[in-house]
Amino acid sequence: MSDSNVEQQINIKLCVKIGKCTSKMLALLQQAYGKHSMKKSRVFELHKQFKEGQEDDTRSRQPPMQSADANLDTVCTLVCSDQTLGVRIMAEELNMNMETVRQILTEDLGFRKMYAKMVP
Repeated sequence: MSDSNVEQQINIKLCVKIGKCTSKMLALLQQAYGKHSMKKSRVFELHKQFKEGQEDDTRSRQPPMQSADANLDTVCTLVCSDQTLGVRIMAEELNMNMETVRQILTEDLGFRKMYAKMVP
């Protein structure tokens, strides 16, 4: 996504917040960006999304972090019950992302792998 598109999306979001109508917003974008302005259909689509409180779905989103205290406790309990479990098995058992489990183990709990066991 180009910088111009990102700027235009920010401008559309601002116009939605201050209550500009879609056709007025389109005219402003065409005046400001000329031949590089977004297409009419995209402007109307974004206006509708922002008005409904949705974010633009073209932006990449990171999955929400799952390392809340409850997840921290369940991972700790699981690894303490069986230190030979791998990150993949723990993630499947807890229905969590593998990277989240790895981060909880290494960064939050301070565990590291030694001889196929997770140890503090």
